[in-house]
Amino acid sequence: MRRTLEAIFRRIWSLCILLILLPLIGVGIAYLLPRSYSSSATIWALHRYTVVGSTGPESNLDATPSQTQTNALLELLHTRQFALNVARNTGLDQELSSSLAYKVNNLLRPGDVEDAVVSEVSSKIVVTPDGYNLLSISYANGNPQIAQRIVQNVITEYSGQSTNLSLYDGQRLLDSYQKELTKAKQGYNDAVVAEAGYLKGHPDALRTDAPYDPNYARLHANTQQAQTSFQNIQTSIDNLRQQLASLGQGANDLFKVIDSTSDAKPVARMKSILLCAGVGLGCAVAAIVLYLVIVVRRDRAVYTASQIQLVTSLPILMQAPYIKESTNTLSIE
Repeated sequence: MRRTLEAIFRRIWSLCILLILLPLIGVGIAYLLPRSYSSSATIWALHRYTVVGSTGPESNLDATPSQTQTNALLELLHTRQFALNVARNTGLDQELSSSLAYKVNNLLRPGDVEDAVVSEVSSKIVVTPDGYNLLSISYANGNPQIAQRIVQNVITEYSGQSTNLSLYDGQRLLDSYQKELTKAKQGYNDAVVAEAGYLKGHPDALRTDAPYDPNYARLHANTQQAQTSFQNIQTSIDNLRQQLASLGQGANDLFKVIDSTSDAKPVARMKSILLCAGVGLGCAVAAIVLYLVIVVRRDRAVYTASQIQLVTSLPILMQAPYIKESTNTLSIE
């Protein structure tokens, strides 16, 4: 510990300069980095994002409308096709293509740009619920026009695909019900024909005073069962169509744009300045620690009587007090 403190205080000004200089260099780098521009829009969620499934309209009733629509939009942003549609005609692919070509010396594979676009869209677009019904969409880019177009395309794509996806399971279920309804109708018709054919050959079966006819009872029960099955499927189809109609009015029924895409504004540099300054400070501390470790490890000098006993067995006869450097020079002369 004593050697370490001596190493620090002998070079205190040099270490302080290093501790200040590297964070200042980090701040300078932060100012030299290209500026980012952020564009945002605000939409009003009219109701919870609902999916029509086998059990009817399904939604998270514990979440607010803005939270459910935020989750739905974030999930869409992580799908490849949705992300590519958002980036189409914005110039983002050209920007990322030139950046990638510079990094890999113009050797690009066919899917590299698309992968970069999907990664950029899925990770850099921020969707935040700001209240019970309010949510905001924002994106930052070095090009203000690209930032503004991306946010516009997010709203456009969300309005075009959100309703279709929420009704997708319902439409598939409706197709399945239609096939079941056809089979049930055919079964009901067959049961009616079988019962009518039996009554044609046994007209007395309908008489109240006629003896119990088990064959007719079986045929009549089959007819009633087939009719009930047909009616139940028809009722399910009617309910499902009503649910699909209530949710299938388009994006105007899902959300409303409150604040349209704003002009991209420069992002404050304070965050990047603090980050670069912190990195510089960390590098300075690491360099100082490494330097002190090397200095202390290389210091083989003996300063105390106890340290002399570690290197020799000779007895200590006398110990001189601390002598200033000027006095030491005179004594040598």
